[in-house]
Amino acid sequence: MKKTIFIKSAKSACSTLLLAGLLFTIGCKKADDDVKINKEEPQNPPAAIITNESSNTGLITELSAIKAKDVTPASNVSGLRTEGAATYIHFGDRTSCNWNPNICSNTFVVWPGYIQSTGGSDWGYGWMSSGPGTAFLPYTTGSHYHIVGLMDPATEPNPQATSMFGSDWFAYYMQRSGTGRINFDLTQINVTGVPITLWFKAANGNWYYWASLPKGRWNLPGATNIQEVHIRAASGLSSDHWGIDDILVRAL
Repeated sequence: MKKTIFIKSAKSACSTLLLAGLLFTIGCKKADDDVKINKEEPQNPPAAIITNESSNTGLITELSAIKAKDVTPASNVSGLRTEGAATYIHFGDRTSCNWNPNICSNTFVVWPGYIQSTGGSDWGYGWMSSGPGTAFLPYTTGSHYHIVGLMDPATEPNPQATSMFGSDWFAYYMQRSGTGRINFDLTQINVTGVPITLWFKAANGNWYYWASLPKGRWNLPGATNIQEVHIRAASGLSSDHWGIDDILVRAL
């Protein structure tokens, strides 16, 4: 089931102009009321998250998954907030407020989540699930996480995704306009809060996970050609609020 987003903006009084015997109505907008858009980016994202596109087999456990290895600290942090073959999902793209105005008005990231262009016709979707092996949560659940920086950059100049509860699962996948879901590489993540557990689904359907990634920026070798990612606090405790930023991805 697809969810279409309609964006409302404030309008000032409209004027009319008589030209060549025809009456045209010219719409006028207050510039200060509109979210600024990067004109180089596409103005419309692909169809919103489709809840039944993810797995629906139930929560995957460590008994049925493979523990990933070889996590290393990331030293190369150049090129943040760029677009192209490899893009950081940085939770600071104000264009995302067009698809989900709550992000810039009250920090609440509700359905359909944080949507960011990664260049061309490729898009990243950051929403929520019930864990690896489950579908993205539908819009009727009322679930949410937070991005503080887009509402108040002075308070948080470097926006990041933060949980409402540490037991909440953040989920991410990529989509291409006109194609649907696509595989991607996940090569880096910045953990800004408590240690997280990170699960990903490989192209062959196998699940892999890192049980605990502590605070810091990490290289993630082996998480290539994957279908989706699921993240929560490693402890699973509601009181352990996770925070994540700069998820480096490359669409395939």
